[in-house]
Amino acid sequence: MNAFRIALAGLFIGLLALLASCDISKTPPSDPAPAYGANCPKVAPAPVSVAAAIATPAETAACQAAGGSIRRQGLLGSEDCVQPYCDAGQACSDSSECIGRCYADNNTDFDGGPAVGACQPTTSPFGCRTEVVAGTVGPTLCID
Repeated sequence: MNAFRIALAGLFIGLLALLASCDISKTPPSDPAPAYGANCPKVAPAPVSVAAAIATPAETAACQAAGGSIRRQGLLGSEDCVQPYCDAGQACSDSSECIGRCYADNNTDFDGGPAVGACQPTTSPFGCRTEVVAGTVGPTLCID
């Protein structure tokens, strides 16, 4: 019975440590307003990578200098540099018209006619998205 209490206490302490490591006070930064047009070079930003699950101060500074922000992403919650695309939200009918991809609004019901989407807002690959290809809606894919 004593071993059971020790195991239960260890489990409880482990759960407390896990909860303590979660930072729920921070909300992810909102994506910047679109700045497409003449000032948008239509070139993907140079990626800033994070080598481990937590960004170092140097990686965070490099990300911010490149116009991005460090965000926890995916099921594992690893930190990554998420950078905005300058053509974010621009109307499109194919990904060739965007720096990233052309995505349909997932709440739109398409009747088989030509589809219009919007250019991907950031470099983040996570979430459920429906790509528009040559004016046609493709399948919805979810990346966690």
